[in-house]
Amino acid sequence: MLVKRALCDGVVPAIDAMVDLYNALSLRYAILAGARILLRMLVRRARYTKGCIM
Repeated sequence: MLVKRALCDGVVPAIDAMVDLYNALSLRYAILAGARILLRMLVRRARYTKGCIM
């Protein structure tokens, strides 16, 4: 639904800073996931890129 809205309207309404961040990441990487899943993915990626694979 988020992708459809962005394609149709050209904008996604602002909700709050965290939701807007997750929406932007979802649209950027075409990942349809909840906030916790996205946050977990970002943390794992940050650890991996720093050489601290956990």
